[in-house]
Amino acid sequence: MEEFARFRHLHWDVVVVDEVQMVADPQRGWAWVDALVSAHTPQLMMTGPALIQPSLRTLCELCEDKLVVQRTKRLSPVEVARHATTLQRLEPGSLLVAFSRKLVLELKGMLESAGKSVSVVYGALSPEVRREQARRFREGEADIMVATDAVGMGLNLPAHTLCFYTDEKFDGIQNRQLKVQEVKQIGGRAGRFGHHDSGEITALDPQTLKSIRRLFNSPDAPVDLSQFQVRPSIDHLAAISELMGELSLLRAWLTFNRNINYGEAFISVLPDELAEWIELIDDPKIPLWLRWTFACTPIRGGFDSPASQHAQRWIKRVAEGQAIPMPKLLLGSDLASLESTLHVVETYLHLARSLPEHFPEHDDGEDARKLLNDAITRELSRQRKPRAVQRGGGRKARRKR
Repeated sequence: MEEFARFRHLHWDVVVVDEVQMVADPQRGWAWVDALVSAHTPQLMMTGPALIQPSLRTLCELCEDKLVVQRTKRLSPVEVARHATTLQRLEPGSLLVAFSRKLVLELKGMLESAGKSVSVVYGALSPEVRREQARRFREGEADIMVATDAVGMGLNLPAHTLCFYTDEKFDGIQNRQLKVQEVKQIGGRAGRFGHHDSGEITALDPQTLKSIRRLFNSPDAPVDLSQFQVRPSIDHLAAISELMGELSLLRAWLTFNRNINYGEAFISVLPDELAEWIELIDDPKIPLWLRWTFACTPIRGGFDSPASQHAQRWIKRVAEGQAIPMPKLLLGSDLASLESTLHVVETYLHLARSLPEHFPEHDDGEDARKLLNDAITRELSRQRKPRAVQRGGGRKARRKR
């Protein structure tokens, strides 16, 4: 969605915006607002839960557009199980949802040690790897899929049973209980139409199942926004910089937020994470437009990551007029190293689309991305051997070292 700004001057017969409830997201909502109000099209189709309808009605009135609501009915029913289950009792075709990469990989190891084949999905994986992991599950190469809530959007999986590992998640600020809509969004992965006639939601312990049942059966609280998030363009910030003699991109943005009045219906925002990234590259010796371009480049893995470190070096070299070659890849054998290297390549490719004259080795980057995606897929698909058991059923004692 953040990429839509590149297409806002083009005209379309129809524009389709999925997951439109994200218009209320505190970090990314501005991107949905931008698409909804700036798409040049006679017909804008939005899909999402009914809870966002009051906000969309308000936005359409502000834009003097006509809103037509067409409700759809789920074709395969989903119910919450009466009893909790266990890892051992999860049947092939089940989807187990946890809420961190670390926990997903731990559960993968536990299930494989019990003799099950497993595919995984979590946020750090590229779309290509996610699709391959989904294919393995869909075609029966993997008995179980273990995933974070990243599975709640964009993947249609043939899971009859969806099992919650917990009813809590860390949201970047605190550990909190899942919200009603989160449980419904994730739980809705069970019993996908065309694969199963119905679906079942369960959990690994009775207390979690009780909580999930209450949340899943609770009505959605309507989301009725009184203000919609927007953010300035580079033209806005360049004007402030020139008129006020403000050399800092960050301070120009904050000045815009404090002083530009959109009226009561819109508010300019600068998400904390983006402000932190801008601080790292906000060198007044670097042209403002170039800092903006790098500010709009997604940096995965955190600001201490290799991707961040490369980007901070690259922006200085681009400011000097240099072309940036694809970095040499040091392929580690562990999953974390492969993922962090892929994040570097993805950063390069994103900048190659924005600044092709300074990042000319796009084709080499695509080759490197395929190489890394294949390596990550192989690593994730590697099966841990089941634990050996004695005839009496007990596990063999581990040899002391």
